[in-house]
Amino acid sequence: MLARPEDTALTPTKERAMFIEILKHIPLWVFGVFFVLLYMGLKQVRPREVSVKRLVLVPLLMMAWSLAGMLGSFAHHETLAGTAWASGFALVLGAAALRGPAIGVRYDAARRVLQLPGSWTPLALMMGIFWLKFGVGMATAMQPSLADLNGFAAPVCLAYGALSGVFAGRALRLLRATRREAGWVAA
Repeated sequence: MLARPEDTALTPTKERAMFIEILKHIPLWVFGVFFVLLYMGLKQVRPREVSVKRLVLVPLLMMAWSLAGMLGSFAHHETLAGTAWASGFALVLGAAALRGPAIGVRYDAARRVLQLPGSWTPLALMMGIFWLKFGVGMATAMQPSLADLNGFAAPVCLAYGALSGVFAGRALRLLRATRREAGWVAA
């Protein structure tokens, strides 16, 4: 017996129930990660001082998280996934390398500290990696066969790599200010 169209149509009540059911299956730590990233990103909206070590550490951590997302979802596509990730990373990092140093950055060589203007870019990148990882996790949990499709794995891994490349490229541009070692120098 065929289902009547009104039985299969999504109503606001069914949509709400489906949404609540999805939320019930999201591990609590995911919400913690979201709020930590949101906090870290919002802190970077205001002008601040940051050590060279921290400037390098954050992109490395986000790169590791991006790689973990790729490997966690597409380990069985290791060549395709790795190539797509590396391609996205290299293309974006290469583009960043061609740009000049970041505007408004000053470096105090004695303290090894950069004075950075506020920027929404880090928040956007952190949220981009979070929502990509979250979306891939949701999609593959609801339809596990997606993880087996090259047409799904390749663009997702390319996006993971590209987002990591933006992080690394931004750090590279900011680090160019450290080349001048004498006092505060406008980059």
